[in-house]
Amino acid sequence: MGIYAVVNSLASFGYLNAAEMFVPAIFKIPATRELNLNDNTGLWYDFTTNDQPVDLSAKLVYQTSWFAPIIDLGLIVPSLGNLVSEVSFKSSILNLNANAGIYPKDYWMCVSATTASVFQGLKAKLNGTTGLTTKSGLKLASCLSLENAHIGGYHGSTLTLEDIYEAVLSVDTVAKINLTSFTIDATHQLSADTKVHPKATSNLKIKYTFDRQDSEAAGHGDAENTLKLDATLSYISIESATQVTTDSTFTGAIDLNGKMDNQANIYVNANGLKSNLKTTGNGNIDFEYSKFGFDISDQLTLEGDLERMYSLLEIDYT
Repeated sequence: MGIYAVVNSLASFGYLNAAEMFVPAIFKIPATRELNLNDNTGLWYDFTTNDQPVDLSAKLVYQTSWFAPIIDLGLIVPSLGNLVSEVSFKSSILNLNANAGIYPKDYWMCVSATTASVFQGLKAKLNGTTGLTTKSGLKLASCLSLENAHIGGYHGSTLTLEDIYEAVLSVDTVAKINLTSFTIDATHQLSADTKVHPKATSNLKIKYTFDRQDSEAAGHGDAENTLKLDATLSYISIESATQVTTDSTFTGAIDLNGKMDNQANIYVNANGLKSNLKTTGNGNIDFEYSKFGFDISDQLTLEGDLERMYSLLEIDYT
């Protein structure tokens, strides 16, 4: 059983010329020129001013299951079949093929899409899957990936529930942006489990560069954060560490470079609370006719119980 549709027509894409009016932040950046949308071949002009042939086809199909119904608590539950969909779009500048499926018998879902184009920046590939397995407990695994000349990424996660009700979680994420005047790379890992006691660890890293060809702005930097959590019936412990560095130049002959470190932890149990926060950093800010430098070291300590609280703040600033 299915639904099918096919469309063959002519369409005008002149509205794309007005895109810069509504989203100038995207269409005016130098990276858009990398797409060669305004190339000298006249292809983009022809595409946005004349009617273009467009072919569109789509289908949605339900595949009946041949397996016997499930009998549960005296009720007859029919076995679900597969649901599959496909979409195809074709034009003189872009072709798109996409499909998705839900397969209940296999506890699996998927989605994929691919674009082909004469413009490199419009080529992309997207894939995603989610599946559930029941061998030696329950395991849910998902992944999603995107490939493109200017933006890409990957996300993968698994959640496992073992026979003794112990849970294990793992997540990995990668993201990239690559434009003419701006790049960024980011990664994130998260892991958690309840095997001995609940605990989790998170790590986030970001690196960036920017270089505006139409100004003096240019620079690079990075940041990293690590977070740890441990918990039992008798205590809770949280630790965090963050590092940030930058070396940049801005319009007006302003230079900024420096680094900052932050360490924080907190420990709570039946006897009270202990916490420590420490921040250190140094750097320079150079103006056209002046220079400003800084060097800081701050520390805050907290300790106490239900009856009293002790705090100490130390500041060292030059």
